[in-house]
This record gives sequence, C-alpha cells and structure tokens, in this order.
Amino acid sequence: MDIFFAIGIIAIGIGTILSTVGSIWLLILAFREGTMWGLAAMFVPFVMLVFVIMYFGETWQPMVINLLGGVIATLGLAILYFAVGPELLLG
Repeated sequence: MDIFFAIGIIAIGIGTILSTVGSIWLLILAFREGTMWGLAAMFVPFVMLVFVIMYFGETWQPMVINLLGGVIATLGLAILYFAVGPELLLG
C-alpha cells in the first residue's frame, strides 16, 4: 500500500469527522436559539447559512471547524486521486 493512499484515506476521515462535529455544533446552536431555527436549519436549504450570518458572534467557531473539515477532506481526496488515479487510468 502506498503511503499517499494511507494519507489520503486518513485525511478524508479526519475531514469528515471535523465537518460532522461542526455541523452538529451549529445545529445545536440553532435549536438553542429556537425550535423553528433548528427545524428550519435541518430541512430548509440555506437557512443554516442565514443563521451563521445573523449570529456570527456565536457561530464562527463551529463554522470554521466545518469549513476546515471540508478543506481537509478535499485535500485527502486530491491526494488519494494522485496516489491511485494514474494507475486506474493507465490500466
């Protein structure tokens, strides 16, 4: 197994966990603000973004964790592609 394959898989896992933690934290903050905020954040597109903008002082930390997780997972996917992709493309 190539070392870059392992690094890519680990980065995807860490990024996914960070994004999940940030999203759940934001959802908890939305429900603390009100039941309607929480339900809307769960089921209506872009309401979470509006919530983060309106309550930025309280929500910047989980949003940064969420975005950082997304960046790490994306980098992991890129590493994984360059570790395995050329072999798959060339046969």
